[in-house]
Amino acid sequence: MDTRPADYLRHRIARFSWSIKETQMHYSPLSPAGNYPASAPYYEQQGILELFRSLEADAETRDGLWQEFTCHREQLNALEAALGEPFRHALRKELSACMDMYSAAICHAQLGLLDVERDHELFPADRIAVLVRELGKDHDMSGAKQLFVMLQKNLAPREPGHTWPARKTGSPLPVSPAQVPADNDTVE
Repeated sequence: MDTRPADYLRHRIARFSWSIKETQMHYSPLSPAGNYPASAPYYEQQGILELFRSLEADAETRDGLWQEFTCHREQLNALEAALGEPFRHALRKELSACMDMYSAAICHAQLGLLDVERDHELFPADRIAVLVRELGKDHDMSGAKQLFVMLQKNLAPREPGHTWPARKTGSPLPVSPAQVPADNDTVE
């Protein structure tokens, strides 16, 4: 059996755990323009869910990895509860900063001052999607989604279209690997 996918998933789960610990340790200096974003655990979590969807491992390995991942998600939930509303506010500030940076980067790219492929770190589209989905638990994010789609369609025609993960506001994260939605379960 090829263990590389399972080993990579273990690595990503370790990164998720590390991002939770780092967020807890560095919460006070967090800022939208800082070196360590409040969204790091959510960003890492998203990648793991995508990896579980594609993991072809024996049931024992997959279930063991899922239990470890679930334990870390519980740690993230405890961190959210401990930090409370100020933490959610930090996520909203980060989303605002990412949207501003994305809009400015697209404008600069349209003027020929940036290259989408070369300067990809200035285009935080995937982080915006993660933040919108996470903040959608507490807030109506339809305005942010509309702005993001408008930016992509009208200002960045060279970028592929973006679809939003199919997750209704307040719906829980999957509780088993079988509940992770398929790639084609998206919402415009």
